[in-house]
Amino acid sequence: MNNEYISSVAAPVVDTSANATGDSLGGKLSFVSSKFNGSTNAKILGAVITDLAKQSANIDIVLFSSDPSATTFTTNIALDVDDADIGKIFGVISLTTHAALSDSSVSVNHSVSIPIPSGLSGTIYGALVSRGTPTYAAASDLTVRLIVG
Repeated sequence: MNNEYISSVAAPVVDTSANATGDSLGGKLSFVSSKFNGSTNAKILGAVITDLAKQSANIDIVLFSSDPSATTFTTNIALDVDDADIGKIFGVISLTTHAALSDSSVSVNHSVSIPIPSGLSGTIYGALVSRGTPTYAAASDLTVRLIVG
């Protein structure tokens, strides 16, 4: 099976104040791809986060199989998944490997194998959780890609 970047890249709007460990970064995310139809036997094989502020922060991507509509996702506030949504979580990808470039960084994890749940209709929802104390320069500093195969 060939790997591909999904066609929809999530671009969270992050807070430019200092974040704390456990804070939500950028609110609820939506990843859209025909690979997420629940009948393709595809897997999430990894993730890439680009960081224009070069914070190189450890970040978890929490993945939901359906819209976690009971949860409030507020950037720079600790993520508290509502009890009604906790069962929708089907995976977490931790990004702890960073490549620092001149004025940006890239965080990569290519070592996951998360089956895409059956019954999806083309969208996976997600949330970013800070595992450090990054301070971003602009609201558009982060982008997130899932790698599927």
